[in-house]
Amino acid sequence: MEKSTSPAVDGRSASRSGAPWTGAAPWRPLIWLDVYSVGDPLLDDDHRRLMEEINHLGAALINQIAPVSEALIAPLKRLAHQEAEHNLREEAILAQLGYPGLEDHRAEHRQLESGLGALVESLIPQGPIEPEILADLLKDWFVRHVLGQDMRYKTYVLEGRERAAPPRPPLAQPKT
Repeated sequence: MEKSTSPAVDGRSASRSGAPWTGAAPWRPLIWLDVYSVGDPLLDDDHRRLMEEINHLGAALINQIAPVSEALIAPLKRLAHQEAEHNLREEAILAQLGYPGLEDHRAEHRQLESGLGALVESLIPQGPIEPEILADLLKDWFVRHVLGQDMRYKTYVLEGRERAAPPRPPLAQPKT
């Protein structure tokens, strides 16, 4: 796959005009839904925290009139760090469960980390990007990974938890 040098994806381009966002659809924060659960409470908590961070960043981005500035680089780097920590935790859990797709999932994580890191680093030298475009990119990044990649292991995690659970004692027969 060819790497883009632009921070924009999906055919959207970054504007350097400084004009306020005039896109048709307003940006809305992500809302946690039960369908996002991957079957592991620790990983679900991580995903909720990443979602909250994206929502905070999105709100900060949308509420500024000018394109993304250096002031938002530190929060974006923090998000990238949180993502990397989560990925390592997720990989450790999947390794413990013996998930057969782990190597492919690891490769996906490294690609996501590289892409987010490149996006953050490209914002300074390439100039500003419209806030709404960046907010949408962050949402897309999260939803695509959790609903696309992470759902592939959900059944395996749930079955692994059942295998690891102690057997239930048989029900006592009622006395007659």
